[in-house]
Amino acid sequence: MPVLMMAYDTDGLRQKNVLNPIEEGDGMPLPVVAPINNLTYANPSSPPLIHPELCFVDEYATGIVYAGIVCPNLLARDDFLGLFKMVASDCLVVPLYRNHVLNVHTELENLASWFPARGWTGTPLPKGFKLKNIMKDLSKDATLTAGLKHRERRSYLRGEMNTLIQLFNQLPGLLAPKFPMVMTALKMAKTEILWHFRHIDQPTVKSRIKHYSEENYSDPYLSVLLGLHDELLQLVYRNGKIVRNYYIEYIKGAHKTGEVE
Repeated sequence: MPVLMMAYDTDGLRQKNVLNPIEEGDGMPLPVVAPINNLTYANPSSPPLIHPELCFVDEYATGIVYAGIVCPNLLARDDFLGLFKMVASDCLVVPLYRNHVLNVHTELENLASWFPARGWTGTPLPKGFKLKNIMKDLSKDATLTAGLKHRERRSYLRGEMNTLIQLFNQLPGLLAPKFPMVMTALKMAKTEILWHFRHIDQPTVKSRIKHYSEENYSDPYLSVLLGLHDELLQLVYRNGKIVRNYYIEYIKGAHKTGEVE
């Protein structure tokens, strides 16, 4: 899933200016339309757009984790296993219901203790498939790196959201054409804030506790991200009429003309 790879590559997001319109120069007043190209399953004439897709990355990742736990035979597929490793190494827990969470690697350790069951008659598994070994490496990787990766993402978001706020305070008219960027920044920041709080006092499996560092899962600058999220949100509320009128005209004019053509 290209959008997951993009979302997890903080340096790539920064280099592509996914949340920063400053480098667009004369194109800054134009609407944000950034397609994800070269997708074999997508309609070439109407590919999915980067910013709307980035808004759902957390939901995609959570769905992949639950799919792997509920249907473990999927883990024998190389394509799914690659996705699963990507998202499961990015967290220790996933949301379950409200403030309840599921400890991913504890569940995977339990799963690996019995799957595949003796006399397995389901989908044929590759020869030498050892789920226990896969999950052992995965839990270690997650414990060592997940906190640091999310700290880097929060740092990235603080910088980009600060830039957006300064830009829109000086030029509020740009808020409307750059609204997809704004919504994506708000959603990504909210996801990172919730991720941080979900992972407080959520150590990994006992066999990997020696690799756990509480410092990796703390963030003294979280309040800054909270403040930037609130400030950008207030900008949207104050300029809601500008955004609304812009997209009414866009649908009546440019979009309608494009559809007719």
